[in-house]
Amino acid sequence: TPQTVAVLGDLHGLEHDPRAVTAAFMACRDRQPTTIVCNGDWLDATSLQKSNRQHPASFAPGENPLPFGVELVFCHMLLAKLREACPDARIVFMEGNHEHRVARTLGTSLPQLFGLVPTLEAMLRLDALGIEYHNSRTPLIVGDTLITHGERCNMHAGRSAMIDDWGQSVMMGHTHRLKMYSKGYGTGRVVYGCECGHLRNTGASYTPRKYPDWQQGFGWLTEHHAGAMQPTLIAIQQGIAVFPGQTYYARQRDVDRLFGPINERLTAQAVQLVSDIVNGNLWRE
Repeated sequence: TPQTVAVLGDLHGLEHDPRAVTAAFMACRDRQPTTIVCNGDWLDATSLQKSNRQHPASFAPGENPLPFGVELVFCHMLLAKLREACPDARIVFMEGNHEHRVARTLGTSLPQLFGLVPTLEAMLRLDALGIEYHNSRTPLIVGDTLITHGERCNMHAGRSAMIDDWGQSVMMGHTHRLKMYSKGYGTGRVVYGCECGHLRNTGASYTPRKYPDWQQGFGWLTEHHAGAMQPTLIAIQQGIAVFPGQTYYARQRDVDRLFGPINERLTAQAVQLVSDIVNGNLWRE
């Protein structure tokens, strides 16, 4: 059976776009890819930024007492929904620069606890979902294509990653842009450098413009022969993901079906969830 791979990245935790995420999940449920790569920055970890660690957590009514703790809960529950939608897929959780904030915070602020605090993989309980974890130094190779969150954010990051960094076909995230570059050789071989868009909301508070030049979407790989993978970029606009010959439209009822149980638990039980994290009881049935 030819391999198919979905590359979904840059949700940024609680800054995700529910319609974009729902449309991507609908496509995965319908098409059942053999591999799904959660390609970094599924967490935002804003509270672990150096500038934010100076301020004490708020416990005011209706406010989140531990943003990162609740973000962990959200991410685990969303990954559980992905596993439910694609029970037979190989799912790989790739560390992005925002997930790396966890290790960096420990290493710079609490080095004496490094190795004693559970890893991010353990905090997300990926083993319970049958999900693999790859750190930022361990890209995933599927057929002839390398998949990584990436570090470049220049105007032609996909081309730079393809030619300068890896010398082969690359699917990357990080830039929040949908772009594809190609390079042909005299042998007939073609390599591709793809930037796979994002699934977060389209506005941002940390960029010079409120609505930067980003494009929602995700990447898709199809094996056409013996490990040779053909990339496709799937654009999402206003909750609509379009494949050749097939459209996935995330209506409000679809969004509610995916996020309703998650949001209900986050808003009604946030303080209890954080207590469960601290007490090690988060994943009890």
